[in-house]
Amino acid sequence: DADSVVFFENELTTYDAKDFEVVKAGLSSFSLFNQKDVGDKVATVYKYNMIEGTGKSKYAAVKGGLVKDAPIMSVAGNQYSMDFADIYCGIQFSKADILAGTKVGRDVISFQRRQALRSNMELMNAACFAGEKTIGIPGVFSNSKINSKTLVASATVADLATETDGQKLLSTLKSLVTDALKITSGLIAPNTFAVSPVIYANLVYSPWAAANGTGSVAQVFSQMMGVKVVSVSEFAAGGVAGFIKEGALLFNDNPDYIEHIVSNMFEVDELQRSGIGYMSYCMSRHAGIC
Repeated sequence: DADSVVFFENELTTYDAKDFEVVKAGLSSFSLFNQKDVGDKVATVYKYNMIEGTGKSKYAAVKGGLVKDAPIMSVAGNQYSMDFADIYCGIQFSKADILAGTKVGRDVISFQRRQALRSNMELMNAACFAGEKTIGIPGVFSNSKINSKTLVASATVADLATETDGQKLLSTLKSLVTDALKITSGLIAPNTFAVSPVIYANLVYSPWAAANGTGSVAQVFSQMMGVKVVSVSEFAAGGVAGFIKEGALLFNDNPDYIEHIVSNMFEVDELQRSGIGYMSYCMSRHAGIC
């Protein structure tokens, strides 16, 4: 039709100058537990010692007399070890990728490096919770050395996600803390309650008493027990922590009790020629949770 005006689709298309990245779950273990960098990138084994003073004093058999059988004090201990495991991935690009990225204003190389960092940390994060049995990396829920004497308490407490009575919720939380104190003979008091997002929302938005609309269960619990409540996406049902239902972890975050052992958090190797392009290995190394 000679009277029609022709427009092409690309002429009527407008592009947003900003690239929007897909939102991904947080890597909670890196903020939940202390990260201990041993500063040795080539170490293959991490060892630590647990020592304890032994011996007990006693009353002298003779008052004012010369004591000849005084108990002798000593020190005993055990040594534990963990193997480091290497994590690898790679980035690869060509000169054409660089030129194309420059043309459209998108730094493809930096994006690949960020994804490499993210990918390595995702693997470490999952192992910090559930462990990695195939190579012997222990997580907080799989390390046989983390028991009731060192880890204050852990529990799958799905009812905390559904209970609506604030007083019952607070009573359940109090029982968890009381049980934790009993397990450790009162020596290790919990100071952190990490819960799934669903449980967190219920504790934060539920008033602790029907007549009180200002204080939530989480607020009252934190004030009474000195325990902070934090949301951990990995504790959701079916999450990487391995919970079938909504999960929670009650513990003391002192690094003397629990920490993540790292030898090399993240390192990008030098670029190498690969065909007509370039590639580089991205490395991390850790030994898990102890």
